[in-house]
Amino acid sequence: MAVSGKSKKELIEENKSLRSRLKSLKSSGAKDYKSSEQELRRSQERLITVLDSLDALVYVADMETHEVLFVNKFGRDICGDVVGKTCWKTLQSRQTGPCEFCTNAKLIDNSGRPTGIHRSECQNTVDQQWYDCRDQAIKWTDNRLVRIEIATNITEQKNAQDELKKSKEFLDNVINSLEDSFFIKDQEHRWLMLNDAACELMGRPREELIGKSDYDLFPKEQADIFWEKDNLVFETGKTNLNEEQVTWHGKVHTISTKKSLYIDPVTGQKFITGTNRDITELKKAQNSLRQSEEKFRSMFELSPYSTVLSDLKGNIIACNRQFAKLHATKEGPEAQVGRNVLEFFPEEERLRLSSSLKNKAEGRKKLDQFEYIMLREDGTKFRAEAKSTVVLDKNGKPHALIATAHDITKR
Repeated sequence: MAVSGKSKKELIEENKSLRSRLKSLKSSGAKDYKSSEQELRRSQERLITVLDSLDALVYVADMETHEVLFVNKFGRDICGDVVGKTCWKTLQSRQTGPCEFCTNAKLIDNSGRPTGIHRSECQNTVDQQWYDCRDQAIKWTDNRLVRIEIATNITEQKNAQDELKKSKEFLDNVINSLEDSFFIKDQEHRWLMLNDAACELMGRPREELIGKSDYDLFPKEQADIFWEKDNLVFETGKTNLNEEQVTWHGKVHTISTKKSLYIDPVTGQKFITGTNRDITELKKAQNSLRQSEEKFRSMFELSPYSTVLSDLKGNIIACNRQFAKLHATKEGPEAQVGRNVLEFFPEEERLRLSSSLKNKAEGRKKLDQFEYIMLREDGTKFRAEAKSTVVLDKNGKPHALIATAHDITKR
């Protein structure tokens, strides 16, 4: 702000010049001493007007006694007229001595010369507001060194920064709580953000990954595929789900990667947000399961005995060709799925079989071997020997039944 077209700095310089001139005139006894003294007074008034108009607290204090020598209107409105009083007793509250954050020692060097402006942030204990403080040692009117401080209220800015910090910490905590790795890439394919799971998966600290791209970590043939999928998302805007082979720690892993597009609503910049899940062990388990299923299916189909898999109520889930042959069904084994095994037993045997099914379902019996009278589809009866066992689920509870049988009529 300027008064009479002059800035605060210009007014201060003018004031110094007038004081020097007045001192010279006074010592020489010049006639215009009184006029110069009046001019100096007007200059001081202009300077005070400028300082009182500032939207900031300005005060001057003796660096040895801490006596307040000047305070502007902004400061007087907060603390009252404290000129002549001790700064730490009036500009702050509940202080038993000079403030711990007093900057006096930082404003002069070992030779006692001013070191320039020192800037700090401080919360005032009178109004609980935060201030950006700029302190400097200057020469006062009597040539002693004093501290001048200009303190601008930054409470709103500080609160906004604190809220932003809390929001960022909350977001970081949420992202880091994810078991899957999470990352954000820019259009140059550089990682801008990675959660803890992503860093752990890659075996690198976050500082080594931020700003890097796939080519910095992976073989070219793998990085080529990653960038191809990135570009597909950037170009189409569609989410991409892909299984990728990745080399980490010298071993090849199978990774399920999901990438989506995010466009900044303000800048229009495009980013990729993505997740990775290491499914190496899952793939191994699936392959083992498939091999086990194929082995079981092979044994199931090639068994010389009639074999049937049913639920605990006897409803057929699967059966082999020998089952269809034993009961002389008109259609193949696939057509028997959904039928109940009781259909292949005469009335006099069904009560005994139902009791056996119930015992297995309730876990009272896991294995049995009996001779039964069975039925062919045309209603003819034959004697057969049957063995059945319970199939348990992962919790060890009865889940299904598997039974084999063979014709013993000729025995």
